[in-house]
Amino acid sequence: MARVQLAKDALMAHTAQSAIQPGKTVVLLAGRGHVLRSVGIPTWLAPSSSHLIAMAQAGPKAQAEASEHDFVIQTPAVPDKDYCAKLRAQWAPSDPQNP
Repeated sequence: MARVQLAKDALMAHTAQSAIQPGKTVVLLAGRGHVLRSVGIPTWLAPSSSHLIAMAQAGPKAQAEASEHDFVIQTPAVPDKDYCAKLRAQWAPSDPQNP
């Protein structure tokens, strides 16, 4: 799995680098792990490239160390929801003593 993640990061970095044009901005949207400065896409970018790392975060709890990004965009937290609860209830074995 780690090799797949690394390959995805390398490909996204290559795609972003190849899209760069003078006077234009390239925006790459990716999941949190992919944008971390220490292990993600930034490690594959050319050292001479100029880039900023922004993270979106639901709620006040930090999702990464400050050194991993340039700024954070906070949004209101969303309530936790168990998306599988309905399926578990539906697929629960019935009690033969209490049908």
